[in-house]
Amino acid sequence: MEFIIFFVLILWLIALQNKVVKLSDNVEQLKKCAESYILKNLKNGKEQIFEQKQSEIQDIQKQVQFQNASGKEPENKNIHNNTEHKEIQKPQKENFDFQTIFLGNIFNKIGAIAIIISIIIFIKLVSSFIVITPAIKIFTGFLFGVCMIAGALLMHKKENLKNYSEVLLGTGFADLFITAFCGYTLFGLYNSVTTIVIGVLLLLATFIVADRMRTLSMLVIGLIGGYMTPFLSGAETPLIIGYLIFLNMISLIYTLKYKKHNYINIINLLITMLIMSTYIYGMSLNIGYPIVLWAIYLVYDLIREKGNSADNILSWINYGILTMFSIMLFKDAHIILGYMFGAVALVYAGLAMFSGRINNNVFKTYEYYVLLNIWFFVFYILTDIQSVISWSVIALVLSFMTLKENFSHLNKMVLGYYFTAITGIFLAKYDGAFCITAHYNPIVNIRALLFGIPIISMLISAHLHRKTDKGNLLNLCGISLIYLYFVGEINSILANKNNFSNLLMIYTTLAFVYSVQTKRLSITTKYAGFNAVSCLMTICGLFGLIIGAYFFKTDNYIVLLNMRGVAFLTAIITFILFAKWKKSKFYKYLAVTLGFLLCHTECTSITKIHEDMNYIISLGWVLYAGVITITGIIKNINFLKYSGIIISILAIFRIFIYDLAKVDMLYKLIISFVLGIILLLVSYLYSKRK
Repeated sequence: MEFIIFFVLILWLIALQNKVVKLSDNVEQLKKCAESYILKNLKNGKEQIFEQKQSEIQDIQKQVQFQNASGKEPENKNIHNNTEHKEIQKPQKENFDFQTIFLGNIFNKIGAIAIIISIIIFIKLVSSFIVITPAIKIFTGFLFGVCMIAGALLMHKKENLKNYSEVLLGTGFADLFITAFCGYTLFGLYNSVTTIVIGVLLLLATFIVADRMRTLSMLVIGLIGGYMTPFLSGAETPLIIGYLIFLNMISLIYTLKYKKHNYINIINLLITMLIMSTYIYGMSLNIGYPIVLWAIYLVYDLIREKGNSADNILSWINYGILTMFSIMLFKDAHIILGYMFGAVALVYAGLAMFSGRINNNVFKTYEYYVLLNIWFFVFYILTDIQSVISWSVIALVLSFMTLKENFSHLNKMVLGYYFTAITGIFLAKYDGAFCITAHYNPIVNIRALLFGIPIISMLISAHLHRKTDKGNLLNLCGISLIYLYFVGEINSILANKNNFSNLLMIYTTLAFVYSVQTKRLSITTKYAGFNAVSCLMTICGLFGLIIGAYFFKTDNYIVLLNMRGVAFLTAIITFILFAKWKKSKFYKYLAVTLGFLLCHTECTSITKIHEDMNYIISLGWVLYAGVITITGIIKNINFLKYSGIIISILAIFRIFIYDLAKVDMLYKLIISFVLGIILLLVSYLYSKRK
């Protein structure tokens, strides 16, 4: 754990480095430019500058007169010289200096951290081999830190040593932190109250000096010492957590004045969370500590600057930390956890109302927290079915609220609640079985209640927001749940009849009906979601149609009047409608192909029942080809003509290659006669109409 803390602090230090270096370099450059400008003005004097400008104006006037007289382009040497002078004085971009970055800045900070660690090692390990009283050891540590601080303050007066002195100053304060805590934890020279008082005073001194000297480097190193000291010194849990909470509070007070450093609070809160989480697994953390930390950041939210992005992130982190700690501490007590989330929701609701009255934009974020906590309350307190119903009703109420301008930012929460309800439908259990697949009495059952209220709620919300993409999405979800409910009911009714093929054909029929409805909605609303779902369900329907047709059972078989015929006819009608709406020949050819497959599968089923009628397949091909070809000729529909020609060719090949070699003479006569009649009739009609 020590290594993780140390590594995180090193990364934090390096990340802040470039910002500090750029700020220091910019200040130094501005200072030099100001000094140069002042010295130049004092040297030349106002009268000399005035005479020089007058001389330049006279030269320009003479050249203009010369141009008017001769028509030649004047040569303004002064202007040319001034331009060259400006080009020479144009500042060049400085190259990245590795030596300055590392030798002048990063190395001294790493060295400062190394000194902090060496102080701990000295007091803990080396001191055991030296006969020095504990009081002298602690006094020496304090003296060493004070001397570093005094030396750093003297160095800070010199311009070229400011950066170094700030690092040394932070190291001195870190030394005082370590010495103070070691005096209590290792030697027991004073009690915990005295230790807290000393730590608080040192922390206050750190922020006060950082405020007076306007230095970020010193503050960062001081905070590093403040974080490492109690943890590495082995202090008791209440002492460490209480000190860290106070550190966060002082940091918040500091950043209220210096808003550009407010990202420090994010680092402080994350490190505090990391340290506090180590005590949760040891069951030594009281819930009161996270609540106090959460309350401090709530106060900061109410008085901070409006609309600051770093502070908004900080607010979400604060909420997330409290939620995480609550779940970890009460993971086995769902009732307590649920009521705790409910209480926190009430607190956020009151704060949202208060912040709205004082025109603080944080009230919008607090409204999100209220809804999230209500979600957790429902999740931990109510049963599966009750949770789904509650989330759906809450989402409907939010839909009405979002119609008002003040609550339009809650649109995402409406969708979040509905999607949670949909997920809950899939996962809901009743009497130990999943409701979506359980076998109940038809229609009037617990599944109707589980699906009915979310469906009604979604469709009402979709109507309220019918002119938006959110309304279209909710409409899609509501319609999808209706079909999903039908699937569950059909599965419950037919599951015990042991006829998978019939069940698959019913599902396939529903898929094509669903794809037709969503395709129509995609055309009328121009919403891409409907089109995407329609395409997906069409593909699934085709896949189910092919699989179901192959494994279809012929028990109690009636030609065309069976579930396979219903599924194929539904698919054919689906693609006819698609072709009409989309003006695409692809769907037309697909409908003809499905008709051919229906004819083939029905004829194949007949041959399974009557084994002596193998010729019926070729006969069915010929009749189907003749029907669509003749229809194409009469109606002058080209795709039917082309399809009929292709199927006729396939039928001819099958008859002459397969049937004439395997069937009896009577069947050969029938097939040949029918084929000849069909081909002659097609040729006659085509020639006549042409």
